[in-house]
Amino acid sequence: MRTKYKFLKPPIIVVFFLMFATSANAATQSSDEMNIVTQSFSAGLGESINLKIQLSNLLPSDNQLIITLHEPVLNEQDFLLSTTGEKLGGVLSSATSNISELEISEAGLTNITLQIAEDNEPFDQSLIRAVRPGVYPISLELRTSSQELVDGLITHLIRVPSNADEIEPLQIILINSLDFNATKSFDKSAVSWFTTLHKHQQVPMSLVAPPRFLKDFQNTPTFKLWEQNNQSHELIRSSFVPIDEALLTNAGLDTEAALLIEEGLEALISIGSVAPSTLWIETNDTDVSQFDTRWARGIRHAVLSSKSLVTTDNLHPRQPVEIRSQNSLMTALIVDDLAPRQLKDSPHSAAHRQLSHLATIALTQQSPKFITLDISPDEADSTSTDYLLEGIASLLFIEPLLASEAIGKPLAVTAAGVPLQYQIENKDSATRQDFSVYRKAKTHLNAYRSMIRDEDASDHDNFSQELLYSLSDDLKELEQQTKWRTIIDYVRQRSSLLDAPPEETIQMTSRSAAVPFSFQNRSKTALRVELRIISEKITVEDFDDGETTTLVLEPGITTYRFNLRSLSSGSFPIKIELLSPNGSLLISQTQSVIRATAPTGVGLALTLGAALFLAIWWIVDSRRRRSF
Repeated sequence: MRTKYKFLKPPIIVVFFLMFATSANAATQSSDEMNIVTQSFSAGLGESINLKIQLSNLLPSDNQLIITLHEPVLNEQDFLLSTTGEKLGGVLSSATSNISELEISEAGLTNITLQIAEDNEPFDQSLIRAVRPGVYPISLELRTSSQELVDGLITHLIRVPSNADEIEPLQIILINSLDFNATKSFDKSAVSWFTTLHKHQQVPMSLVAPPRFLKDFQNTPTFKLWEQNNQSHELIRSSFVPIDEALLTNAGLDTEAALLIEEGLEALISIGSVAPSTLWIETNDTDVSQFDTRWARGIRHAVLSSKSLVTTDNLHPRQPVEIRSQNSLMTALIVDDLAPRQLKDSPHSAAHRQLSHLATIALTQQSPKFITLDISPDEADSTSTDYLLEGIASLLFIEPLLASEAIGKPLAVTAAGVPLQYQIENKDSATRQDFSVYRKAKTHLNAYRSMIRDEDASDHDNFSQELLYSLSDDLKELEQQTKWRTIIDYVRQRSSLLDAPPEETIQMTSRSAAVPFSFQNRSKTALRVELRIISEKITVEDFDDGETTTLVLEPGITTYRFNLRSLSSGSFPIKIELLSPNGSLLISQTQSVIRATAPTGVGLALTLGAALFLAIWWIVDSRRRRSF
């Protein structure tokens, strides 16, 4: 049986059913103002729309609720004006009811149904007359008995055609990401995000999220439901953790950036369908340095915010366009804006206004019908995104596309027929970040790795990964510096457990002698070190280069004997150094004294020469005496 909405004098008929479920928090809007909690997406001839309205609990019973249906908007500009109550057009029908005539719950909620008359139905003031497909503004006003305005708001009826084939579809590219830094509850927002994705797995969307975030939640039930049933979503390639790619490249850390990008790709491949390597999506502001850096590594297509473009008359081209810098050229889609959220909006009313905006474009705009949207949820609330996606799926004249598919559509052209081209913003460079402590931490970690065996490398590997991830753009510079210094301190603490031989005086009574050197390792694992013995008058016969060799020091005290050869007699210093095997870190050093008492080659020659001289002199002197 048909439920009718009585216009003019008859009271509003209250119904107790809705065409869709509502979330528990949807009705928690302020009870001091009127707002729409939920409403039907659309209706055709002979169908009804349902509205759930929040009213104040303190309204006098003789106040009146007036609902007015206006003529459909003729274009997008008229629609935007209508959202603020301007240029509403002629009145098609209106109904007034006293508050006392409405059935209002204790929470201040009332349900209203409006029905659209069919073409062949005789005139009846109880029916809405929405003859042609279009977007019809509906004004709701609360007035006193003396007609003073208490409150008011605007919503829209999306009157759909009987046959969707009558209309060229509006192709929309949906970009969906989550700004984790803006969320009040990371876990809650993540679960909501995955729940929304799973619920709308058949709606094509391009998803932007740090792969590390996806991996962190990969074992949660919500993620698994989405991952196992995902049908139409593509994952956009990105660094494993968010990075400022241009900053790292310009700082000479392009190897690290490449490692993070490769690690991100490996993570995404294990999760779902990955977009082509030539596609980059950035819905926040970006500039020429980021643009050129990505072009240099093979990016040729992008989705960008209009805020990243040099200002022109039209910053919202809806077809692919060319974006250029002095050095680079890409094909890009520019993210568009729909009707903005208003102060009194519930998540549902804000999303319905955006659906009405899309319907206006589809039902009034000439070809081509094309738009790119960022539908990422606000903060931890995905209700609005959920409702928007549900509406998009229900409107048959809306056709979602993946960004990777849409980027190949025909380019927008100027009146002269040449591709429409925009220039990327060239912003002032920010203060260059100091990565000297990062490089020092990396040097220390590499040195430590050269000291340990593969089976003892777990701590190193964890620190190495943490060091790489510390380049994340999510971290403040102070947090990064703290992490880097922590790594440096760790390596220094580990290397301080190694002691070079103590300072001593070493006696050598021959030119070459096997001299013992004792080393202490106070750690619990074996460590490799490079031993260097430096002296101008000593060589180490066991060392290939005369100065260095690699040692393995087991925990405790280890003694090695080395054959030293003195080049002269006397006392002279020798420096003993322990270094990391890669030579980049000095671990310990001491200085001892060598006392060589054995004659060396030169000394021995002089001694023998002197003895020979004395012997000859003695023989000559003896013969001389005999001759007398």
